[in-house]
Amino acid sequence: MSDLKVILMRSKVGLSALAAALLVGAAAIAASLAFRDQTLNSLAAAQQVEESTTSVIRQKEQTLKRLTSEIEHYRLLEKKGMLGAPDRTGWTEQFLASQKQLAIPDSLTYTLQPPKPLADQENAATSPAEPTNPDAPKPATPLFHDLDFTLTGTHETEVLKLIQDYRTRVNGRFRVNACTLGAPTPQGLSANCTLRFFTLTQVTSAAAKQ
Repeated sequence: MSDLKVILMRSKVGLSALAAALLVGAAAIAASLAFRDQTLNSLAAAQQVEESTTSVIRQKEQTLKRLTSEIEHYRLLEKKGMLGAPDRTGWTEQFLASQKQLAIPDSLTYTLQPPKPLADQENAATSPAEPTNPDAPKPATPLFHDLDFTLTGTHETEVLKLIQDYRTRVNGRFRVNACTLGAPTPQGLSANCTLRFFTLTQVTSAAAKQ
């Protein structure tokens, strides 16, 4: 066998080994690239899930914050006597207590009017009636309660002190809806005033009342 043939045979073996090594290297590189792409895709998906979860958490936190604020506002109104059953007995008892505290003359008389809805009943009467379910719960009804009082032989400062003392002590919220002073006498003036309380009463369904 000539030297050329020997060289060619040996070269063929080396080239075959080199080709095999290149194929293995190429396969390894392809596998590495595929693994890299898969890892990047998984990372991108994980980041997207994290961002979505973070957004949901933020929305839940905002909702919780809003609900907490509304609950605190509800409790504040309830504490002020504006929600639930109106404490009409407490209103009159405190009015008499304020009269006694300030030594207001016995000429003081008062009347706590029946509660009335704030809604315009005349406009409601002219509107066509809508069919309603008698067993369905009705929405909360805003009401007002007028406490009318009359005081004779008094002075303006005395009336103001009575209203201010009553405002700071009574479990409820009211405004001075009307107050007139007149009919002067040697003993003083006559005062005719109306204090208007506001409440929000929940009306239960007919089924719940049974």
